[in-house]
Amino acid sequence: MTDPVATSNCSTPRDGADLNSRRSEFIAFSELRKTLRDAGTTVRAMTRSDFVRHVTLHMPEVSAHIHEDDFGIAHLELGAMRKATRDAILAYELYTVRRHLSFIGYLYEHADDELRDAIQVSYLEALFIHETFPAYSRARRMLPATLDAALVKAEMRYAQLASKAAGFFAPFSDLAQGLPAQK
Repeated sequence: MTDPVATSNCSTPRDGADLNSRRSEFIAFSELRKTLRDAGTTVRAMTRSDFVRHVTLHMPEVSAHIHEDDFGIAHLELGAMRKATRDAILAYELYTVRRHLSFIGYLYEHADDELRDAIQVSYLEALFIHETFPAYSRARRMLPATLDAALVKAEMRYAQLASKAAGFFAPFSDLAQGLPAQK
């Protein structure tokens, strides 16, 4: 018997029937996940190889961005995921954006240390920090709560570093004003 989720086409739905079918599948998936979580069932830590396996099977738009030289390096593989999500954000493919963010949110909650770090740095921070384009604001509102909290924490860390750097360079600002303009 084939797994309907594993064999389903993961491209953007083209008609209402397909969209309704996908919604039904996702609702069933969400209910099962909640039931397992409420029962105290634990999920083993997800690894880089779990990420690559899922992306290869279910997200061809992402796996197309993973090059041979990048394979085996979590940060570069998550960078490929970031690029695919970025492309979907800029193309206003909200279904794809939501699918990517939901998947990354699930991974982040269950990731081992290596994968969690790669998600934090090479996906989440690289995708959203310092982005002000309206499409990114819309995508950011789609972030699962765990990713949103991690991003807020990272932004606070960056703000603290920026204020420390500004304080460090403040004594030199008077010197810079007296320098002649470079040609």
